[in-house]
Amino acid sequence: MTTHTTERAAGASPLPGLGVACTFCGAQPGALCTSHGGTRVRRNDVHRDRTRAAAFAQQSAEGDEPIPFELTDQAAEQPRRILTEDEYKTAYQAARDGLGAKAYQLGSVTVQDALDAALATVGILAPAPAADPETCSAMFADPKGGWHQCAQDTDHDRAEGHDSGEWSWPHDNVQQDAEAQQ
Repeated sequence: MTTHTTERAAGASPLPGLGVACTFCGAQPGALCTSHGGTRVRRNDVHRDRTRAAAFAQQSAEGDEPIPFELTDQAAEQPRRILTEDEYKTAYQAARDGLGAKAYQLGSVTVQDALDAALATVGILAPAPAADPETCSAMFADPKGGWHQCAQDTDHDRAEGHDSGEWSWPHDNVQQDAEAQQ
């Protein structure tokens, strides 16, 4: 594989994004992007994916939240709805289809996390995972759609609320409870 240097004409500004690998063409950090199957070097710019990845890396290094998150006013006023397994599979497949080849580059976990966050923004949740039978079965979905199971003993006083170690919530905010469904 040929690696092209990043030397530029005197006075030219360095290309943004060269500090990270390009997920589009596979160029390693410091190497220029290529086009046309690696036969042409992009000397004046980098792929958009690389620019985004560099911006994300910079935000992460600075400790900033990469994407600000807030429930829309409409979602905040409505109860959150939990999709069925079939509905979620259909939504996930639509997200993968919409991303095309990029879905494979991102990976299934990233696509799933993005879908969960997008759905949660409008008050829709992915199905809850199976509950761990060793602890309280009450579950809570955080603002980004991530599920948390109560880590307390199965016989704790539910009126006192629930705690996953990362989140705590009152019993009236339980969104999934395997024990209550039996």
